[in-house]
Amino acid sequence: MAQSGPGGDDQVRDAFIRTRPTSVKQARPVVARNKSPKQRPTNPASLEPLGLGYTLYARNPQGRPERVDPGRVFNTGDEIRFVVEANQDAYLYVFNADSRGALRMIYPHARLQNGDNFIQAHVPYQIPSAKEPDPEAQWFAFLTPGEVREKIFFVLSRSPLPDVPTNERLIQAVRQSGQEVWTPPGNVWARVETAMEQPVKRTIVRQELGRLQSPDEALAITREIGLRPNVAAPSVIHLNESTTAGALVVGLELVKQ
Repeated sequence: MAQSGPGGDDQVRDAFIRTRPTSVKQARPVVARNKSPKQRPTNPASLEPLGLGYTLYARNPQGRPERVDPGRVFNTGDEIRFVVEANQDAYLYVFNADSRGALRMIYPHARLQNGDNFIQAHVPYQIPSAKEPDPEAQWFAFLTPGEVREKIFFVLSRSPLPDVPTNERLIQAVRQSGQEVWTPPGNVWARVETAMEQPVKRTIVRQELGRLQSPDEALAITREIGLRPNVAAPSVIHLNESTTAGALVVGLELVKQ
């Protein structure tokens, strides 16, 4: 994975932010969510490289989301949530590997938006969602005693991943398995691991850490509208170096003592 050089952090941030809408972008109608995004341009040079930004929020003592460093060490009882933003319309998948290495797909989820995973450019999405009917499912909580290491993998793809169920197929797969989430088979995960080899630029916007979620960010999440350029950038931004790469994979490890 390539890293940003001197001055590269600002370049990665600016390249990600510059495609944000300058006016309010309304949410895509529900009836259109299952449709594929517009066709990719035939000229590869006209493509933007795939970019994904995420911010990790912890629930503070007042119950409000506060930006925290993903590299910090968490404690038992801490509750966290991700807010994810892509720089273009795409398909988002989020996988979790627990301390034993067991994999599961935590987004899309059969309970929310009928298992849909098509996301719009620069519209922020919560994982897990505050729209979960059960308040206890609205945050990830560190409940297991002792040291815990959890890995999260965000997969952003220009087209749906083969053999990964979404929408009605996901709902049926979960129902048939009797599990709450879907478990990817080895052949699917092998393709994700191959996509991890793509060169990626990365930056951390540290000056935003410790800040509460702003009203503009909360409104964009609730109304599913695009964030404007003057709204704070995601805390961590990854950008493919290649404009023709069909997918971007971002991984991180969460540690609890």
